[in-house]
Amino acid sequence: MKENCNPKYIENVKPISIHLVDMPVSNPELIDKDLERRMDTAQKIVSIARFLREKSKIRIRQPLNKILIPINSPTQRRDIQMVEDIIKEELNIKEIEFITDDSNIVSKTAKPNFKTIGKKFGKDTQLVANAIKELTNDQIKELETNKKIIISVNV
Repeated sequence: MKENCNPKYIENVKPISIHLVDMPVSNPELIDKDLERRMDTAQKIVSIARFLREKSKIRIRQPLNKILIPINSPTQRRDIQMVEDIIKEELNIKEIEFITDDSNIVSKTAKPNFKTIGKKFGKDTQLVANAIKELTNDQIKELETNKKIIISVNV
């Protein structure tokens, strides 16, 4: 008798509470990895730009003419262009301008993560940290592209 009264077992009947409904099973085939990558990029851009606006005491309500976004590849440029409207709306910006590493606007520096390198290199941590701090723009670009770089440290 209980099975007949329980809304879970009766079709086309609304449940008494949403808490009594089973969660749907996800379908991994429906996940759009490209869309997730683009949205992740947009979230990072918005987060960094909001931080910079807050640091400069420029409120989001105040519109800005443009934002300069450094890009590393044509794929990254396409990804940002596909979510450009979202970025503009979130940041209250009229235009997005892309800049490459060739421009003198962006200069990158590497900062060592002492917690990570300390475990791996022990007493030579300071030498490795100094080598990381001295990386050139070309070496940093290689690191961003290949996700690894070989540096030599005189022990």
